[in-house]
Amino acid sequence: DITQRKLAAQHLAASEAFLAQAEQIAGVGGWEIDVASWTLRVTPQLRRIFAIADDMQVSVEDFLAFFEPGDRERIGEAAERSVKTGAGWDLELALDKPVADVRWIRSFGQVERAGAGARRLGGGVQGVTDGRVPQDSQSADGGGAASDERASTKLGRPDRGPAQGDARSP
Repeated sequence: DITQRKLAAQHLAASEAFLAQAEQIAGVGGWEIDVASWTLRVTPQLRRIFAIADDMQVSVEDFLAFFEPGDRERIGEAAERSVKTGAGWDLELALDKPVADVRWIRSFGQVERAGAGARRLGGGVQGVTDGRVPQDSQSADGGGAASDERASTKLGRPDRGPAQGDARSP
């Protein structure tokens, strides 16, 4: 019935608008990874937090490249543990390069199971820079070459090689 389809479409649009508003007010962006295809889907608020252009495709590798190398390992280990055990995570992670005024991110997530295996990983991120002291500002040279080296590092999925490109908008 066309009337019911229109009502369902209106209800869906209203729900999506409500969710987008709640995300923006809370400053939390959402993401999900389809485990079988290793594809990433992100919300508009996550794009705003990381200054990712609306038309930019973002891979898992692109997204992980936003974080410092040590924190890439931490989030990878947390996701792997989640897939194996079903446990969620809630971590504070340092960005490789600040995005706008955001230097630290809270990342939280969990696995969704389908039968005995993992179907998807889902979660959110929130900027938590306020009150944090960036690690580079603690070094004598303010970061310098070491900071530049970290900024150029890309993380690839072990079975797929290094990430290509950069998801940050120009």
